[in-house]
Amino acid sequence: MPPHKGLTPQTKRPVPPGWTYGGIDDSWDYAGSIGPAVAKSFGLGPVQPILEDRYGIPQIIQSGDKSFWWDLVNSDIYEFATQDLGEIYHALHQSGPRKLDMRFLEEIDD
Repeated sequence: MPPHKGLTPQTKRPVPPGWTYGGIDDSWDYAGSIGPAVAKSFGLGPVQPILEDRYGIPQIIQSGDKSFWWDLVNSDIYEFATQDLGEIYHALHQSGPRKLDMRFLEEIDD
């Protein structure tokens, strides 16, 4: 999927290189989609997708006032140390996600 240029509709911030917001709702919008089930398994409430990389592998999502990195390949979710989307976007623009501190979340038992 080609990256979208311009501003993300959710945050009104420029889309970082290699990231997109187009098609991101595919994991969240229809009955039986994987996003809500994964979010629930990590104890997250309703989720707002923010960005995904151009291949749709990781996504940046928000639940409540917290921001998360969702690794779709491994079904892992990490909470960003910073909850400032401006800082997250800045890091993605400058050096990609490797400069962002994240904490691994454990799945909860039902």
